[in-house]
Order: sequence, then structure tokens, then C-alpha cells
Amino acid sequence: MQIGFVKQESMSVKDKGAAESKVIKWLECNFRIAGIRPFSAKMTPNKRKEKPNQPDFIIYLRANINKGDSFRDIAIGSLWLGEKVIDDVLKKFMTGSLEVAFTKVSIAIWKAEPRFEGEVVNYLYDIKTMQDNQDNNNNQGYQDDYSHSQKSPASYQAPQKQMDDDGDEIPF
Repeated sequence: MQIGFVKQESMSVKDKGAAESKVIKWLECNFRIAGIRPFSAKMTPNKRKEKPNQPDFIIYLRANINKGDSFRDIAIGSLWLGEKVIDDVLKKFMTGSLEVAFTKVSIAIWKAEPRFEGEVVNYLYDIKTMQDNQDNNNNQGYQDDYSHSQKSPASYQAPQKQMDDDGDEIPF
């Protein structure tokens, strides 16, 4: 079931005394979950990834929503890059989990594609829930940066190439 989408966002910022402004880009996750007020969160590459079992991306809920706030953003999700052959085509995607209403939900992120002829898709990726098929004895050693344990989806495969440090796009 689709619960959201990912858009590329940007903002032009001019530093004090600078002649030109620079553009800052980020990935914005917009969640639309039944029974929960819509919310958005930013998705960033995990710059502290040292081991293959640590997530490639982290989803953060912004903590600074009022003028003058100076809190840390709150990590609410982790994602791993993966790929799998589906219908004889190699598909790239991300899988992981998201904390929603005190419950860990398994999610997958896929490149958005039109569902019918003529549909205009004005975002980059679909966020969908997925069934958690793991048993409690099958911990493959995957670990969230923000929690003590994470069971990885069975379809996960380690990424074959390094990420750019830009953080402005997913490598698929």
C-alpha cells in the first residue's frame, strides 16, 4: 500500500556578503497515512556509515518547527539500497523501516512510474508498506543508527557502488 512519496526540494540561499546565492537540495518524504495527520520528513545519506549492515539513508523528522527552536532532528527511519531481478529486469529500490505512531513499519521506496496512460507523476519515488516476512531467529545483523536492532528485509543485497556525497538524489 502506498503511504507517501519522495520529492526533490531546493532552496536558494544567499550568504551575508556573498555576490551570488547557492542552491541547497534535499529529498523530502511526504507521508499520507490513513488515520494520521499528513507529515513530511527529510531523507539524507548516512554519512557515518562504516559497516555494510548500517543504513544507507536515514529519515529525519524535523524538530525545529517554531521560530527560535534549536533542537536535533529526530531519526524515525532507516533505509538500505537493494536490487533484485523482477520480470527479467534488474530493479533498484530501498527497503527499511519507519516509526509511525509508536510502531515500526517495514517500507520500500521505488522509482515512481505512471500507473495509466497519460498520468503525470510530479515526484521521484513512491513510498509503500511491505509485509515483514522475517522471523525472530533470522537477524542478519542489520543495525539502525537510532535503535538497538533492525531486521533487514529478505530482499536486501549490499549496494555495488558508492553514493555521491551530494545527498540530492537516490542512485536509481
